[in-house]
Amino acid sequence: MTRKTSHRRKSHRRKSHRRKSHRRKSPRKRIIHRSRSWGNVSPKTTSERKAVLRRGGKKCFLRPSNLGYPVCPKNGSKPTLQGAQAAYDRARQMHNNNIAAKAKKLIKKLSKTPGGRRRKSRRKSRRKSRRKSRRKSRRKSRRRR
Repeated sequence: MTRKTSHRRKSHRRKSHRRKSHRRKSPRKRIIHRSRSWGNVSPKTTSERKAVLRRGGKKCFLRPSNLGYPVCPKNGSKPTLQGAQAAYDRARQMHNNNIAAKAKKLIKKLSKTPGGRRRKSRRKSRRKSRRKSRRKSRRKSRRRR
Protein backbone atom coordinates (compact mmCIF):
# COMPACT_ATOMS: atom_id res chain seq x y z
CA MET A 1 0.00 0.00 0.00
CA THR A 2 1.19 3.41 -0.87
CA ARG A 3 0.66 6.23 1.48
CA LYS A 4 -1.05 9.37 0.30
CA THR A 5 0.84 12.54 0.98
CA SER A 6 -0.80 15.90 0.98
CA HIS A 7 1.13 18.18 -1.26
CA ARG A 8 0.38 21.81 -1.47
CA ARG A 9 -0.34 22.79 -4.95
CA LYS A 10 2.07 25.41 -6.17
CA SER A 11 0.61 28.50 -7.64
CA HIS A 12 1.11 28.77 -11.34
CA ARG A 13 1.73 32.51 -10.95
CA ARG A 14 5.01 34.02 -10.05
CA LYS A 15 5.53 36.72 -7.45
CA SER A 16 5.51 39.38 -10.09
CA HIS A 17 2.15 38.27 -11.37
CA ARG A 18 0.60 41.70 -11.45
CA ARG A 19 0.41 43.57 -14.65
CA LYS A 20 2.62 46.52 -15.17
CA SER A 21 -0.31 48.92 -15.12
CA HIS A 22 -1.06 47.98 -11.49
CA ARG A 23 2.46 48.54 -10.26
CA ARG A 24 3.37 51.76 -8.53
CA LYS A 25 4.74 54.13 -11.11
CA SER A 26 6.92 56.25 -8.84
CA PRO A 27 8.39 55.65 -5.40
CA ARG A 28 6.32 56.88 -2.48
CA LYS A 29 7.02 60.41 -1.42
CA ARG A 30 7.82 61.06 2.22
CA ILE A 31 4.99 62.85 3.94
CA ILE A 32 6.10 65.99 5.67
CA HIS A 33 3.92 66.76 8.68
CA ARG A 34 3.32 70.48 8.59
CA SER A 35 1.05 70.56 11.59
CA ARG A 36 2.94 70.00 14.79
CA SER A 37 0.34 68.09 16.76
CA TRP A 38 1.29 66.76 20.19
CA GLY A 39 1.53 63.23 18.81
CA ASN A 40 4.39 64.30 16.55
CA VAL A 41 6.27 66.35 19.15
CA SER A 42 5.72 64.47 22.40
CA PRO A 43 8.72 62.73 24.06
CA LYS A 44 7.80 59.05 23.78
CA THR A 45 10.90 57.02 24.60
CA THR A 46 12.66 57.07 27.96
CA SER A 47 15.80 58.56 26.44
CA GLU A 48 13.78 61.43 24.92
CA ARG A 49 12.08 62.05 28.26
CA LYS A 50 15.41 62.07 30.11
CA ALA A 51 16.75 64.60 27.62
CA VAL A 52 13.69 66.80 28.23
CA LEU A 53 14.23 66.50 31.99
CA ARG A 54 17.87 67.58 31.61
CA ARG A 55 16.94 70.47 29.35
CA GLY A 56 13.78 71.78 31.02
CA GLY A 57 13.84 70.43 34.57
CA LYS A 58 10.95 69.18 36.68
CA LYS A 59 8.52 71.74 35.28
CA CYS A 60 8.33 69.66 32.07
CA PHE A 61 6.57 66.75 33.81
CA LEU A 62 3.51 66.62 36.00
CA ARG A 63 4.93 63.50 37.66
CA PRO A 64 8.72 63.93 37.47
CA SER A 65 9.54 60.97 39.74
CA ASN A 66 8.87 58.48 36.94
CA LEU A 67 8.94 60.90 33.96
CA GLY A 68 5.16 60.70 33.68
CA TYR A 69 2.79 63.13 31.98
CA PRO A 70 5.24 65.25 29.92
CA VAL A 71 4.05 68.75 29.01
CA CYS A 72 7.16 69.98 27.14
CA PRO A 73 7.91 68.91 23.55
CA LYS A 74 10.96 66.74 22.89
CA ASN A 75 12.88 69.60 21.25
CA GLY A 76 11.89 72.38 23.68
CA SER A 77 12.14 73.28 27.33
CA LYS A 78 8.89 75.22 27.95
CA PRO A 79 5.53 73.64 28.74
CA THR A 80 3.04 73.93 25.90
CA LEU A 81 -0.74 74.11 25.87
CA GLN A 82 -0.94 70.99 23.69
CA GLY A 83 1.17 69.04 26.17
CA ALA A 84 -0.88 70.20 29.12
CA GLN A 85 -4.11 69.29 27.32
CA ALA A 86 -2.75 65.82 26.46
CA ALA A 87 -1.64 65.29 30.08
CA TYR A 88 -5.08 66.36 31.33
CA ASP A 89 -6.84 63.97 28.95
CA ARG A 90 -4.58 61.07 29.91
CA ALA A 91 -4.93 61.79 33.63
CA ARG A 92 -8.71 61.78 33.29
CA GLN A 93 -8.55 58.45 31.42
CA MET A 94 -6.45 56.95 34.21
CA HIS A 95 -8.74 58.43 36.92
CA ASN A 96 -5.80 60.34 38.36
CA ASN A 97 -7.49 63.43 39.80
CA ASN A 98 -4.36 64.92 41.35
CA ILE A 99 -2.51 65.07 38.03
CA ALA A 100 -5.68 66.22 36.23
CA ALA A 101 -5.96 69.16 38.63
CA LYS A 102 -2.30 70.10 38.02
CA ALA A 103 -2.84 69.91 34.26
CA LYS A 104 -6.01 72.01 34.43
CA LYS A 105 -4.15 74.68 36.42
CA LEU A 106 -1.37 74.68 33.81
CA ILE A 107 -3.92 74.91 30.95
CA LYS A 108 -5.46 77.98 32.54
CA LYS A 109 -2.01 79.52 32.90
CA LEU A 110 -0.98 78.76 29.31
CA SER A 111 -4.25 79.59 27.57
CA LYS A 112 -4.25 82.91 25.73
CA THR A 113 -7.28 84.41 27.43
CA PRO A 114 -6.89 84.46 31.21
CA GLY A 115 -9.54 82.43 32.95
CA GLY A 116 -10.23 80.31 29.86
CA ARG A 117 -13.30 81.00 27.73
CA ARG A 118 -15.39 82.50 30.51
CA ARG A 119 -13.85 85.89 29.89
CA LYS A 120 -15.25 86.15 26.37
CA SER A 121 -18.80 85.31 27.40
CA ARG A 122 -18.67 87.99 30.11
CA ARG A 123 -17.61 90.54 27.53
CA LYS A 124 -20.51 89.62 25.30
CA SER A 125 -23.02 89.90 28.11
CA ARG A 126 -21.59 93.30 29.08
CA ARG A 127 -21.92 94.48 25.49
CA LYS A 128 -25.53 93.32 25.37
CA SER A 129 -26.41 95.10 28.59
CA ARG A 130 -24.73 98.29 27.33
CA ARG A 131 -26.71 98.10 24.09
CA LYS A 132 -29.94 97.67 26.01
CA SER A 133 -29.22 100.65 28.24
CA ARG A 134 -28.33 102.78 25.20
CA ARG A 135 -31.57 101.83 23.49
CA LYS A 136 -33.57 102.74 26.58
CA SER A 137 -31.86 106.12 26.86
CA ARG A 138 -32.49 106.81 23.16
CA ARG A 139 -36.18 105.94 23.53
CA LYS A 140 -36.49 108.27 26.50
CA SER A 141 -34.81 111.11 24.61
CA ARG A 142 -37.17 110.58 21.64
CA ARG A 143 -40.23 110.73 23.88
CA ARG A 144 -39.09 114.01 25.39
CA ARG A 145 -38.93 115.69 21.98
